[in-house]
Amino acid sequence: MRCQGGRLIGAGALAGLALTLAVVAEAAADGPSEADRQTLRTYALTMDKLRHFGAADKALYAASGRDPDLKAELARMADEEPQETLADLQAKLARHPRVEAFYRKEGLSDREAVVIPLATMEAMGAVDTKGPSDASPAQIDFVRAHEAEIRDLLDQWFKQDAGDD
Repeated sequence: MRCQGGRLIGAGALAGLALTLAVVAEAAADGPSEADRQTLRTYALTMDKLRHFGAADKALYAASGRDPDLKAELARMADEEPQETLADLQAKLARHPRVEAFYRKEGLSDREAVVIPLATMEAMGAVDTKGPSDASPAQIDFVRAHEAEIRDLLDQWFKQDAGDD
């Protein structure tokens, strides 16, 4: 899924979606559909949801470090196609119930596990570049109000995604 400025984004819990596994989602040549952009734009970011996403991501990475089968499943998710739309990403997560369970345990739906990292990255990109963005004014204001804490969470997600923890 292509977001902010055409950059490809991994999702910290896109697990393999790598939803947290942060796999960089392959994008359609022309970017997300209008419907997907609207879904991302209208998602109400909250620190509670971001913390739950981060906790799920952290638990998933920790478990994959102890369980070679889970680690292999995450790697397979990263290569799985298609992953061009939000529906593709949600379906990908649903096809991997062991991974999906980490997000469910934190009270997140498959939709939230996909949308939270993407909407967060879009809003962060808008704050960083001050350029055109699909993020809503409310999302941008939210990021500005919680920027330090969000940056700490993002650092943790990307550190995990890179396998540094």
